[in-house]
Amino acid sequence: MKTRLKYLFSIFQYDIFNHQFFLRIGRKNKNSTIFSMIISHFLLITMLLYFLFSSFNTFLHTNPQIKIQDFDVNTRSYVHLDNHNFHFAFRIEDNDGNAMQIENISRYFNIEVSFISQIHNESVPWNTTNTKSFEFQPCKGEDFPEFQDYFETNLKHAFCLKNHSFSLGGFWDEIKMDFLYMTINFCDQTDPNCMGRETFAQDFKGSYLTFYIETQNVDGTDYRSPLRKNLKYYSYLLDTNTKKNLNFYVKEVQLQTNDNLFFNQEPTIQRFFKQNQVDLDFNNNFNTPQNNVTLNAFWEIYLYSSNQIQIIERTY
Repeated sequence: MKTRLKYLFSIFQYDIFNHQFFLRIGRKNKNSTIFSMIISHFLLITMLLYFLFSSFNTFLHTNPQIKIQDFDVNTRSYVHLDNHNFHFAFRIEDNDGNAMQIENISRYFNIEVSFISQIHNESVPWNTTNTKSFEFQPCKGEDFPEFQDYFETNLKHAFCLKNHSFSLGGFWDEIKMDFLYMTINFCDQTDPNCMGRETFAQDFKGSYLTFYIETQNVDGTDYRSPLRKNLKYYSYLLDTNTKKNLNFYVKEVQLQTNDNLFFNQEPTIQRFFKQNQVDLDFNNNFNTPQNNVTLNAFWEIYLYSSNQIQIIERTY
């Protein structure tokens, strides 16, 4: 007990100034003045409080300093999309925005979806090195585990991209390009189950084609769960008289976290993606991957990697 009191008493006698002046009290010489000792205690307590409050955000990971920047890149980043992190769907709507229930969509049109890898060099302008086909099927609740309420009200009669896994990257002005290519075509007129184009035009007169595409938003203030998913939708008049080219672009999002208080280490990086741009072209002279135009296709949809990258820096 005496030892503890001794240490406590020694703290209160501590003087960071350590003046060489003597104050004689009770026939004993003191190496410090009472005033300098008080100032020393005040400074020590102030520094201790400053350290505690300044490190509060670091230890509890609250109130970070956030900096968001978008950069244009010459070489487009590769973004991986699959069943777990990316959902892509569409539905047909009437003029009032209600979903049209189409039991047998193949009676009207067919849908072709391909993931295509291409390279080009001096001898061959574009050479396809890999193709992979996917299918659209009626959406189910398990296709949208994070959007159950939205599914019940909006996606029950939609068609979803199934069993997909691919990485988008590159572009037409680069050596290599990987992209998703989709066409919506009139059904084969030689098929007896195919409805004629006049019937098609009558049944879908004034209707809309609505695309739903998943995107990821990042909340930099949430240390443990920064990811926020949502669905964007785009509606266009179906109009089979004019061919349309629709381009979606997906960019990489980097979340850089610097929460190291004592060592100058590289920040941790988490990678997400964001659907950030849509282009719609009504020009009939399409530059399709096959270098020709499918005569029955009245919609061509491309999914590319974006020429931008977003960096979110957060410092605790």
